[in-house]
Amino acid sequence: MHRILSAMAVLLLASATPVTGRAEALLKDLVVRLTRPPDIKAETGFRAKLLVPPGQLYDPLMLLLVGEAVWLNDDGGEEHDKGSRLLALDRRGGITVLAGLGKLMPTVGFDLAPAGFGAYAGQVFSLAQPKVAEPGALANHIVQRSEPARGFATSVLGMDFAPPGFGAFGGQLFFAEIGQFQIPVPMTQPLLADGKVYRLTPAGKAIWVASGLVNPIGLRFVRDQLWVSDINGDFITGRRELPDGFVVVMEAK
Repeated sequence: MHRILSAMAVLLLASATPVTGRAEALLKDLVVRLTRPPDIKAETGFRAKLLVPPGQLYDPLMLLLVGEAVWLNDDGGEEHDKGSRLLALDRRGGITVLAGLGKLMPTVGFDLAPAGFGAYAGQVFSLAQPKVAEPGALANHIVQRSEPARGFATSVLGMDFAPPGFGAFGGQLFFAEIGQFQIPVPMTQPLLADGKVYRLTPAGKAIWVASGLVNPIGLRFVRDQLWVSDINGDFITGRRELPDGFVVVMEAK
């Protein structure tokens, strides 16, 4: 929507000098027409009403009942290299922003970890684009973890399934855990070595596999080895422009 209105404004303002007032009126009319509430018709035996009218949400996607509220990921809107919001809706259509723009990668779907998922119980796991806009939509997607208790602080997880030859763990899902993603990055001190690798058992239990990592991002099985790439101090957003990244190779005994 923002891009459409911006393009219209440029075209209208470039067409002639004294069109500012007319352009503003045309833009307002365009917004009204594009956000006009739909006419929902219910079949016999059903009732329907518009709970949240157009004008507040970009692209509302998945719904999840959490307590008395319904959580919703709203795909759209961008802030720097992030996109999407996580919202809570009440039964009257009121909206509470849980994670605003600038916190999440563009989120496709999400769910809450159940009580039996160890230390991650109650945290939000979501499937997301690795970057905003169309390039991100066409790229391999990632899994991100958000902590409601820490203001929905978000980290990205790498994951892969172990091949049959990886010891007794063939078929199990291995995933990376960043821990606290430190932004801004400390320029004169080492980062927290709180990154870990876990495996998910057939019973759904997360088992610790390795610790001492910093910010493990990539995780991939290469033949009979597990490779893990760790960015350490972030180069782009964190602005620690040092070649401090590393790669770890693991094998099953």
